[in-house]
Amino acid sequence: MLADAHLTTFAGADYSAARQQPNATWLALGKQAGGKRGNVLAIYKLENVGSDRLGEALVGLGGAPDHPQTQESPRQGRPVCAGLDYPFGWPREFVEYYRSQNSSDIASVSKDRDAVFGDPANFEDLDALVRAFGREPKTLAGRLISPKAASPLHRINPGLLKMAWQGRQMLRFLRQKGWAIPPFDGPLEDFLPENRSIAMEVYPAATLCAAGLPFRKYKGSTPEARTMREQIITGLTRLHTVKAITAPDGMGVEPTKLAIPPTIAAAALGSDDALDAVLACYSAFLATLMPRLCDPKLLTEDRLTPQIEGWIYTPYGF
Repeated sequence: MLADAHLTTFAGADYSAARQQPNATWLALGKQAGGKRGNVLAIYKLENVGSDRLGEALVGLGGAPDHPQTQESPRQGRPVCAGLDYPFGWPREFVEYYRSQNSSDIASVSKDRDAVFGDPANFEDLDALVRAFGREPKTLAGRLISPKAASPLHRINPGLLKMAWQGRQMLRFLRQKGWAIPPFDGPLEDFLPENRSIAMEVYPAATLCAAGLPFRKYKGSTPEARTMREQIITGLTRLHTVKAITAPDGMGVEPTKLAIPPTIAAAALGSDDALDAVLACYSAFLATLMPRLCDPKLLTEDRLTPQIEGWIYTPYGF
């Protein structure tokens, strides 16, 4: 768990690549509460910031730095732990194809962290490359998680390709400000004691599934979708233990819940985008409370692929 976690701001965002601004990119903010166990996440703000303002909004949460911001000299002040709902990386098969087109060695990608984010400067070039590749493989984490995540190369409904390309530009910006992006910059647990700001990929539907709550049919404006969102909000505000998890080495699974003011609950009930931001914030909270249950080492002996593709930080069932 993050050192001095009561001073940590937890954030969650449901990213949108829509052109109009502010688009439906909501940002939820929370603080750890619940006494000594600290197992309650109190949501205190929910705002539609738009994707064009998201990076600056996240960096602004950390307080004023005491010295210049670099990866070696990270942002000082209050740490931020953000869960962001969009793909951080590309499937390894596509990365290997991309590197072959650019005469790069795939093995160097995990060693050169900046090379991981070396996408084409123009989205049109990336789109053309993906079309020439001709397939949409899932990432390793996307195949292992439940429900399975769509390929980051998918274009329409949902348009993940453009979302991931835009989002990776924001990851570059956050890294320039001293943020850590696990697992590209190292394992999640390496950064938790440092009071260093962290951004991690999360998947709200998988968090709901792990928590034993409805994870389908909650999106949209239909009465059925609104009823599903109401069930989700009610379930998360009760003391809740993530289900279907066998903790390794006898490690316990912490009961957790959300504390949501009525106005924020009403916004999440009215918008699935707003609810996904709250869920992304809760996902980041769970990942720091129970980091080993989100660790790729528990699910695969493949150490290179998560460093190339990224990882989805949601508790996994075993």
